[in-house]
Amino acid sequence: MEKRKSNGPHGDSARPPGETGSHPQRGQKPINNGAEYGLLGSPAGFPHVASLPVLASSSDIKWRNEYVCRETQVGVSSKLRKWVDTMMSEMYIFLAIVLLMGLIKKKSLKEYWSTDPVMATPFFSTLFSLDRFLLLVRALHFSDNSPGEIADTLRKIRKIITALQETFTRVFCPFEDVCIEESLMLWKGRLSFKQYIPSKRHHFGIKLFIICNVKTGYILNFIIYTGGTTDIVHVSELGVSSSVVLSLMKPYLDKGNIVYTDNWYNSPALFECLHS
Repeated sequence: MEKRKSNGPHGDSARPPGETGSHPQRGQKPINNGAEYGLLGSPAGFPHVASLPVLASSSDIKWRNEYVCRETQVGVSSKLRKWVDTMMSEMYIFLAIVLLMGLIKKKSLKEYWSTDPVMATPFFSTLFSLDRFLLLVRALHFSDNSPGEIADTLRKIRKIITALQETFTRVFCPFEDVCIEESLMLWKGRLSFKQYIPSKRHHFGIKLFIICNVKTGYILNFIIYTGGTTDIVHVSELGVSSSVVLSLMKPYLDKGNIVYTDNWYNSPALFECLHS
């Protein structure tokens, strides 16, 4: 791993007396905008709480209900004919169940509603029936089905991605060391930008460029790789890999952070750009 330090525009001379780097001495406060390191604000600032209104907005609920209306006009024997319009309160419960499933691992969705004494988790059945949960999963929409901006590969979930990125960056003030790396989120379905990386634990999936805090492992921001439409600011003299670094480091430039990367991102031009 290589590391580069993003100093202020005047180097070490711009630091307060007694500080040799951006990481504060014992008893001193951090210099990152005068904010304390770590989580900022009240518990309502946590990503999973702050993003819920976006994930269950009234417009999203309208699109789900309209989607089902269109589908039921086509499929006479479809299970969607049992659909009853959802509400905001029901979507909050739905999202809470999805978050809980991340803590309680099972092989399939149906196992969460199993009545087998060995496998049973009765809490789920007290909130939803299995059929209702599967209907909500099937009708889950975060935008309407109009063509929209064809160039945006992620247009169906653009609002969700933007909300998560803004929240991750807003609620945590990172410690001195940050790391940029790529990650592969498991996905075996059909997807135009699905990647195959043999060196990763999951060979197939969605490739992410992430920046995280070294001390805590907290993800500060992420970029979903979609090929030529990936959301990065291209700098012609740096190339794609170095442009990824600058895009993720943009909120943290000139704040004294040390960024760690591997050889794929490194170049002398990037080092000069970060040092300037």
